[in-house]
Amino acid sequence: ALAERASDRDKDGFSPLFGHGDCNDADAMAYPGSDEGDDCLPDVVLEDRAAFEARLHGDDAASESGEPEPPEEAEPSVPVAEPPVRPAAEPVKPVVPEPLRAPPVEALPAGPRLQRPYNVLVITVDTVRSDHVGFLGYERDTTASLDRLAKASLVFERAYSPSNMTPISMGAIFSGHYDSELFRDDSHFIRFDEKNTFLAEQLQMGGVLTSGVLTHWYFEKSKKSGLYQGFDRWQVAGTKWGKEMEDATTSDLVADAAIAELAALPGDKPWFLWVHFLDPHKWYVMHDGFAKRWGTGNKDRYDHEIAFADFHVGRVLDALRKHPAASRTAVIATSDHGEAFGEHSTAFHGFSLYEDQLRVPLLVHVPGVTDGGRRVSKRVSLIDLAPTILDLQGVKAGGKLQGRSLAPELLGKDTPPRLIYSERVKGPYSAGFRSIIDGDLKLVWRAAGNRFELYDLARDPQELHDLVSSSPEAERMKSAMASMLEFGLDYKGINVLENAEISQGIKDYSNWPTIPQLYVKGEFVGGCDIIREM
Repeated sequence: ALAERASDRDKDGFSPLFGHGDCNDADAMAYPGSDEGDDCLPDVVLEDRAAFEARLHGDDAASESGEPEPPEEAEPSVPVAEPPVRPAAEPVKPVVPEPLRAPPVEALPAGPRLQRPYNVLVITVDTVRSDHVGFLGYERDTTASLDRLAKASLVFERAYSPSNMTPISMGAIFSGHYDSELFRDDSHFIRFDEKNTFLAEQLQMGGVLTSGVLTHWYFEKSKKSGLYQGFDRWQVAGTKWGKEMEDATTSDLVADAAIAELAALPGDKPWFLWVHFLDPHKWYVMHDGFAKRWGTGNKDRYDHEIAFADFHVGRVLDALRKHPAASRTAVIATSDHGEAFGEHSTAFHGFSLYEDQLRVPLLVHVPGVTDGGRRVSKRVSLIDLAPTILDLQGVKAGGKLQGRSLAPELLGKDTPPRLIYSERVKGPYSAGFRSIIDGDLKLVWRAAGNRFELYDLARDPQELHDLVSSSPEAERMKSAMASMLEFGLDYKGINVLENAEISQGIKDYSNWPTIPQLYVKGEFVGGCDIIREM
């Protein structure tokens, strides 16, 4: 680190030496992961924008009735512009990726229909990796309450978080946009600007009563996370300052507050309730009065914490069953990210985008629709939750969101597979990561060293054999990653300020100790969002 700082002439945090990947050490806007200048990715031909976005989001899902959409009127023939090309030192062959196609399926018989609007209860349990829950095959009895719910739910067996740490993943899940598209700062505990439009705000404008019951000091309004935007009621239970929070026991307090909130929610007006449990988060502690089922190692205590949180999740689910609107309430249960236990020489989370930190449990229960219990094996992303919740609550999305509604899957209809993207944006403790999955191939990019890794998840689910230097698919996957940055994170008009000064947008945050006091004044262009530090 000392050598990197000493040889970093433009002070952008990256050196051209020691394998740290700065492609232009005379330009502070050119560094690995830059959203405003040269991002130092390889010189590759980008995919056609329309074709790439179709692969990213999947073809439009079939309508709920199963009837084909009416054809659009033909547009007059106009010349088509050539796709943008990253300059290359030598001519390169255009990348023509194989389209992602859904297997042909027979027409389904008439089945249940969604009776919108539903109330929606979202339960998130912090730091739960998918292979440590019972309904996804774990041998330990860690999730008895969720296992029961899973029997009457649609279970997504391969669900991915949009990030490997809470502030980034929650920002994406509850906005429907990746953090690279959002107005925010670059601190470890990200603060999101009020210019963003979050899911709760859209629901609120659609006449839905919105409530949140959470725990952790980060969610306190005084910390200005911004995630509380659009909530009519926002309760944070059992918080302690700093690292003491990680040793606190809060699942019982969260459940108590959530049960009281449920009792206060009406039976005749649609509502949305987000309940967040923390306890599986490090450090893993044993809870008095709760059965000790396993050993005392890190993984044993982690499982103990999952079981403890799950017990209190069960209390909330029991309270919901007694609510007068229970038959009209959909339940979504998931986690914000996973946890590492020595895989790839990492522990905890936030340090990589391997499967142990991205794969999370996800189930959706809709009364009268999923009661028989079903499973979906295709890969989905939690970026899909915002459009799904809006769909279930009968609220039209304001603007284009990332992801797509999972409603067709709830009705048993097949939809095409698509690209799965995750990111760990640059912060004080990380240069940044990005990953993209296309079929069974997963490309991981690390800003530190500007390094790529490629894995075949079908043959190598533990990601032990890097194929980036040997696979003929490597260049195609690099093109997909470059196209993601160029097109997939560039929804013009969604988060763009016209003739605005960045410093005005964060004037209330000037007392944050981790944020420099000086900011660049100028305009946002395209989908760029990062508040650049000087």
